[in-house]
Amino acid sequence: MPALDDVASNGKKVAVVGAGPAETGAAATLSHMGYTVEIFDKEAKGGGTCNWIPAHRLPRDVIESDLAFTLASKNVKHTAGKTVENYEHLLTEGFDTVVVAIGLPLSIAIKIPGEDLSVAGTEGIREGFSHVIIAIGNR
Repeated sequence: MPALDDVASNGKKVAVVGAGPAETGAAATLSHMGYTVEIFDKEAKGGGTCNWIPAHRLPRDVIESDLAFTLASKNVKHTAGKTVENYEHLLTEGFDTVVVAIGLPLSIAIKIPGEDLSVAGTEGIREGFSHVIIAIGNR
């Protein structure tokens, strides 16, 4: 893992909601621009939906090393297990800005016949299905 030099604080504080790839990337970039960053994640461990990808496709040590790279900065703190209900409230807690990049939590309906018989791919992954079969046709 490459090491980046710590940057002096610019006095600004940023809250990042979520600890997936977009959020940890934003946190790493901001910290190396001098911002003090706190990542808030409702899950116990970082990685976001990458944790839904089977380990044989995305090894867990890759996810962990990406998060470790971000947290190696002295300007980044990770608060796990905390759901942020009100993003604007963070602004009253001393943060200058809030980054929200939590992705799409629900599947998009495409309104085709038989859609009600299918299982969204993300639901299958999250529930740990070994495979998901999507069949569209006659009932």
